[in-house]
Amino acid sequence: MKKLKTERHERTFVLAAIILFAGITTSSLADEQTPLPVATAADIECIMEFLPTQPRNAIYNGHSGSVMWLTFTPDSKTLASSSRDTTIAIWDLTTASEEKVPVKQKIRHHTKDVYCVAYSPNGKLLASAGADGLLCLWDVAASYTLKREINVGVLLRNCAFSPDSKTLAICGEKGTVQLYEVATGERKKSLAGQSSKMKAVEFSSDGRLVVCGGSESDMRIWDAATGNCLHVLKSSEDAFEAVAISPDDNFVAGNSSFGPVIIWSTATGKLLHTLTGHVQEGDSMDFQPDGKILATGNKDKTITFWDTSTWQTVGMFIGNDSRIESLAYSPDGKFLVNGGGGGSTAIKLWPSRIGGILSP
Repeated sequence: MKKLKTERHERTFVLAAIILFAGITTSSLADEQTPLPVATAADIECIMEFLPTQPRNAIYNGHSGSVMWLTFTPDSKTLASSSRDTTIAIWDLTTASEEKVPVKQKIRHHTKDVYCVAYSPNGKLLASAGADGLLCLWDVAASYTLKREINVGVLLRNCAFSPDSKTLAICGEKGTVQLYEVATGERKKSLAGQSSKMKAVEFSSDGRLVVCGGSESDMRIWDAATGNCLHVLKSSEDAFEAVAISPDDNFVAGNSSFGPVIIWSTATGKLLHTLTGHVQEGDSMDFQPDGKILATGNKDKTITFWDTSTWQTVGMFIGNDSRIESLAYSPDGKFLVNGGGGGSTAIKLWPSRIGGILSP
C-alpha cells in the first residue's frame, strides 16, 4: 500500500482500500476470510480500528432484475427485496452466516417494476408499490397473503409507514404524494406542492412530519396531521433520488441525481451542508440506527459513510461491480445491506461493525 498524503480526504481512500469489498465473484457462497493490509499510524490518522481479516459476507441471488428496495422486519431477522423483475423476495437472515442462503419466499403479483417495499413498524404488514400503480399490503403472519390492493392509477416510486403503523405514505408520477389509512385502505389526504415525479417519501420518527423529493430542485416537509407544507427545502440540485430523516429528526438528507448529498435542518428548512464526493446519480441512502453515520449509495459504484457530527467522510466502500441501487441498515444496527442495479441483481449483506466504520 502506498503511503497516503496527509490531507484528510485522501486518508479516506486508505480506509477504502483496507475495507475493500472488491473482487467478489461468488454468487451464493459467503466469502472466505482473507488477510487485509494493515495500516500504521504513519499511514493514516482517523477514528477507525482496523481488522486483520475481511468479515464474512453473504451474497443473495434471487432476482433477475435490479434490486430497487430493501427493508427489514423490526426484529432484523427477515429481509424483503423488490426488483425490476416484478417480484418481491423474502430472505431469512438467521441463515446469513451459512454458506447457502436460499430465498425463503417469492411474491409474484405486480406486473411491472416493484420500486419499493416497506415493513410496518409493528411487523404485521409488508407494503409494496410498483410501476403498475398498485399499492399492496401483505399479511406477514399469514405467509404474505395479499390483504389489500389499491390501484392508485399512477406509477408509484416509494412508500413508507408512519411509526405507529396506522398510516402509509406513497409518492409517484404527477407529483403524487398521498397518505392512506392502513386499517381501511382509504385515502386520508393528498399533500400538495409538487408537480413532477416524486421518488422518495419518509416519515419523521415521531410521525408528525412527512418529507418527499423527486424530479424537482425543491423538496418539501409537510405536517402529517394537517397536510400543510411547513418548509420548502431549497438547493442548487435539479432532482433527488432518495431522502432520509435522521433518527433524532434534526436533519433531512437528500441524495441528488448528480452526485452531491444535501443536508437541511428539519426545524427550519435551512440548507446546512452540501456533501461532495460522489460523481454520478445518488440512488440510495440510510442513517445508521444510532444516527452517527449516514451511508449514501451511488451509480459510481461506491458507498460513502459520513460522520453526522462533522459531516466529513469517514469511510468508503469501493470496488462494487454495479451501481448501489438500494441500501439499508438493519434496525438492530448489525447489518448493512445493498442491492445492485445496472446489470447486477445481487444483494450483499455485511456485518456493520467493521473496524468501527459504521459504529464509531
